[in-house]
Amino acid sequence: MQSIPTIVPALIFTTVVAALLWGWFLRLGGRANRYLPLIVVGLFSSAIVNVFVKGPIGLLVTNVAGVGRALTAWTPVWVLAIALVTAPITEEAIKVAPLLARRVRALILDDRDALWVAMALGISFGLGEVVWVGVQIAANSTYAAIPWYAFGGFVTERLVVCFGHGVMAAMTVSTLRSPTRRWRGFVGAVAMHTVANLGAFLAMLDVVSGDIASLWTVGALLVLVAIFERFRRQVAQAEHHRSTPPSAVTIHLSGPP
Repeated sequence: MQSIPTIVPALIFTTVVAALLWGWFLRLGGRANRYLPLIVVGLFSSAIVNVFVKGPIGLLVTNVAGVGRALTAWTPVWVLAIALVTAPITEEAIKVAPLLARRVRALILDDRDALWVAMALGISFGLGEVVWVGVQIAANSTYAAIPWYAFGGFVTERLVVCFGHGVMAAMTVSTLRSPTRRWRGFVGAVAMHTVANLGAFLAMLDVVSGDIASLWTVGALLVLVAIFERFRRQVAQAEHHRSTPPSAVTIHLSGPP
């Protein structure tokens, strides 16, 4: 009888904790009945984009280049470049794809909705990615001898990545309603995603150590936290201005006294 892969307990734990943690986090948006249901919308998006988009692209590029699927520091630079940007472009696109549905778009009535709907969509993608990555590890015999309690890195990384996916989705949505800079947010999200992945990508090529890759990830997380806080403050300021009665605003025609 085949034994259960040792990552399964860590996978179950991570999935449950991530759903509870980030579900609670979405309640901070103040309109839980609007945002929480979206947490199930993108659960299969990671599997879909990996199987039907990223996989075929990787196979096509490596076949054209005449190299193996396992990337190394000696792989042609153009192949490495495509490999680096494929995930950011495809994942940032599929995360916000539910907005093509009128019912989902209708949830965005103001700046607060734009931020928290995007966070919900990104977190939903991240939750699905927890399962996808866990299943890939379980299918890899390389990890068969690793005990379940040694997957702490997987747990912490996946919990953090859920938040990161939400912030990058918010970057895309932040400019979608602008007729002149509609794509600027998406380009920024792709760039941020690429930078965030760079440390792990270089570690995979044995160009940098795993410790450096971890520090790189921590730095990217701090940037993402700062971006989210900037969005949150912008929403708070916009709501404050809308709620301030005209009589409470003093206008100095000749400059401040």
